[in-house]
Amino acid sequence: MSGIAGKTALVTTESLHFLLLFYAITAVAVIGTLNAQKGWRYITCLVLAVSCLGVAGFQTYRFFVPKESVMEMLTTPGGVPAAAPQQAQDLPPTFAVAPQDSSAMYSESGQGSGSAQAMSSSEFREIIAAARQLYSDLSAVDFKRVGRMSDAEYTRIQDNARDYLENAKSLKSRATAFAAQSPSGLESQAALLSNAVTRLVSAAGDFQGFFNASSGSEERTRSASMRSNLKDASETLSKLESR
Repeated sequence: MSGIAGKTALVTTESLHFLLLFYAITAVAVIGTLNAQKGWRYITCLVLAVSCLGVAGFQTYRFFVPKESVMEMLTTPGGVPAAAPQQAQDLPPTFAVAPQDSSAMYSESGQGSGSAQAMSSSEFREIIAAARQLYSDLSAVDFKRVGRMSDAEYTRIQDNARDYLENAKSLKSRATAFAAQSPSGLESQAALLSNAVTRLVSAAGDFQGFFNASSGSEERTRSASMRSNLKDASETLSKLESR
């Protein structure tokens, strides 16, 4: 049985003309019945009108109900159409998952692990290089010249101090993330890197604090602390660079 059973059939132009013709004949028969006098003409027109109306109704039913449904009603005992079996297309599709080769899975896992380790090593080297560059920038500061600077140069150095501190904090965040995700074997290097970057953050903070100092004594304290932090950071970076 076709899967279109129970759905409305399409009506073509020819079918519509055929129906209109039947109903036109029925209308003529009804008008003739109403105008005919009692007698054989009246009975003839009445029979014709009823017959045409029945045929028109049956043809209308045929054109608007699929052929399969009509045949079921004609062939099923009692005129009750049998329930149509559930069609395959009415059921939700089932997606079969093809089995994967375990050896391929292990191979992909190994490649992923190697790729992750390579990315970690690359990030490790990038952080060390950025930390060394920040160390060089901070080490180039000459506090003795601060008092002899012009206003424009003094403002530029202050802006640099803020930039250095932001850069150091960014490196600290990267070093912390690297330590949390570092592959096996890089734990000690990650700890050294975190220590070096922490020293750079302190040094950059001392540099910015120098410009906020309220006395010469505080300025000397800030500059000495900055030099000490830079020395420790450089020693730790040298250990990492030699490995």
